[in-house]
Amino acid sequence: MIFRMMIIPAGTDVKLSITVELFPRTGRLLSDARERSMDEKTNTDSEGSSVANPTVPITGGCLCGAVRYESVAPPIAGFYCHCTMCQKNYGGLFQVTVKFAGSTFAFSKAEPIYYRSSAFARRGFCAQCGSPIVFVYDGNQDVWVLFGSLDHPEDWPLTKDAAWGRTEHVSIESKVPWYEINDGLHQKTSESIVSRAAAIEHSARSR
Repeated sequence: MIFRMMIIPAGTDVKLSITVELFPRTGRLLSDARERSMDEKTNTDSEGSSVANPTVPITGGCLCGAVRYESVAPPIAGFYCHCTMCQKNYGGLFQVTVKFAGSTFAFSKAEPIYYRSSAFARRGFCAQCGSPIVFVYDGNQDVWVLFGSLDHPEDWPLTKDAAWGRTEHVSIESKVPWYEINDGLHQKTSESIVSRAAAIEHSARSR
């Protein structure tokens, strides 16, 4: 059963079209209110720039579908990593990931198997199709998810003006020489990352 109504808030000339649909099998209600002047998949911020309207929970998985995951909260940040290990793991010029808080992330169907790529980190991939899926640090509950494994990567633009969060290039000293970074994103070397990690660890021990 579907109900539709037109609402004009007092003191405005903005028309809101509201659709409420009742699904007979589940009893679940879907309410969809949008201004006619706005696109269904974008909003406009105070500066007039287009902002994605992402779907939460966020889902994704491997190529064959054996491994599936879900996050109940948006990612924290995005990364283009140019280190040689990420190049090898991803098989490309760099590896693209988004970082999720571990407390919001879980596997919903099977789990990846892990390869220890260093003394402090592991890389998870599907045992059936081989798709790389996640990257995790020992002692850190956060999860770095390979961007291409998201069901809707278009919801999380990895651009300098993205409203959802910050994205940066890391380990740029190892990038392929002929590849030029000209997207305006912040850039970091491996040395700066290690120095920051050491400072955080020292601060934690001093408390």
